[in-house]
Amino acid sequence: MVIAISKQGVTFVDPATKEVLIMHPFSRIIDYHSRGSHLHLTIGTLLRGVGFVCETLQAGTMEDLLRSYVSMYEEQSRAFRPRKRMFQDDGADRRDFLRF
Repeated sequence: MVIAISKQGVTFVDPATKEVLIMHPFSRIIDYHSRGSHLHLTIGTLLRGVGFVCETLQAGTMEDLLRSYVSMYEEQSRAFRPRKRMFQDDGADRRDFLRF
């Protein structure tokens, strides 16, 4: 199996047919780290995740690439979050206004 890391996410590819088996966006990646020549990757939700272990000499490089893309993804998602309104309407003003 070939693991492709791009700005869209992590893709698993069949090396014989070059067919994409599955693509996981960065929002589904829970954890990743490398130890020696092993890359550990957990994909799923906080309640249920699936772990993958890949043995490769590029494990450290893959972790660095994942870290860069995940940081970029987090910065972009933070930039597009709606800002909190300066004056939130909690109804207090209306209640005070309606008092006689």
